Formats: sequence, structure tokens, C-alpha cells
Amino acid sequence: SLSDVAVGRDGLVYVTDRGAEESAESTGGVYAIDAEGNVSMAKGAGELQGPLGVSSSDRGVFVASQGGRVVQLTPDGPRGVVRSRGWRLGGIVFTRDGSFLFANWADSTVLFVRAKEGGSKGDVFTLVRGTPSPGELGYDARRNRVMIPLPSLNRVLLVDLEG
Repeated sequence: SLSDVAVGRDGLVYVTDRGAEESAESTGGVYAIDAEGNVSMAKGAGELQGPLGVSSSDRGVFVASQGGRVVQLTPDGPRGVVRSRGWRLGGIVFTRDGSFLFANWADSTVLFVRAKEGGSKGDVFTLVRGTPSPGELGYDARRNRVMIPLPSLNRVLLVDLEG
């Protein structure tokens, strides 16, 4: 069940696999594909529970999972960035200032972490409520706007961000 794709600054293509829903044993993973087409599991990414969203920024490759975590993929394995609060995370996207947003299926929200001090160490807050099953997020840097697909409503919600 492939879900999302991003190209890292390292030139690898990262693809999330949320795993088979009908199998209690399958947790999915994140695959890395090099320029020659070789496919490998990103280090430690098989430990993520249902990875869905993947995004790349100047700071690296980040994954949001149904298990409620946002992690950064590093050569040493995943490094936790945001811990679950009962979340089921989907899409993740970075803004031009290094802030990031992620979709939360558990309560139909889109959450926002505002970057400060050159990184995304800010508090998590709810940007949008009432977004049933938000899909993989998109970001329009020119307009500073997040795009939220709502598959169950057959719509796309556009939200302008401040600044």
C-alpha cells in the first residue's frame, strides 16, 4: 500500500508503504530508491507503524505515520520529532520558513508546527478542524498556501498561511 513519495537532498527517492491493513504483522516501511533503481528499506523505517506521509526539506527527510509519530530519517535510523497524542498521521509538508504541517485522521484536523530558531522546535497547534480523512498535503510556496485534499468530500481545501 504505497502512499507518498519525496525526493531527498541526497538524491534518493523515498516512498512510504503503510503496510497491508488486513495483516496484523505488516507495519509497512519507507523505501529508498537510488539513481540506478536499487530499492532498499530506509534504516530503521521498518519500525514505523503505518508510515503514510513523507516530505523533504533542507533539514532532511521526514515521515508521518498512522502510529502518531513524525520522525526524521537519519543514517542512524529514525529520530523522533513529534510524539503522538493519540494521533493517526497522514500527509506532511514543509513551508518556505521550515514550519511543517501534518494531517491527523484521528480527529479530522491539520496540525501545524511553526519553525523558530532556524528549526521546527515550535509548539504544535491545530490549523484546521473538520477535515474528514485529509489526504496527502500539498504546499504552494509562492502563495504560502496549504492544499488539503478531502477525498470523502471530493474537494480540496485551500488555506492561506500568515506571513
